[in-house]
Amino acid sequence: MSREKSHPIEERNPGERQLTVRVLAMPADTNPSGDVFGGWLMSQVDIAGSILAIQVAQGRVV
Repeated sequence: MSREKSHPIEERNPGERQLTVRVLAMPADTNPSGDVFGGWLMSQVDIAGSILAIQVAQGRVV
């Protein structure tokens, strides 16, 4: 399967990858057993995805 037009993210060299977000989970983000809440984790993934989407779009995203 060949694509006629490559996506801006696919054009990046794997060596150019960088961390988008680094967050430390606090005790309030965990249950009594010390496990991180899944909803909190998905929220962080959503934030990281939004940051990357804004960079690719070079503007607002919805």
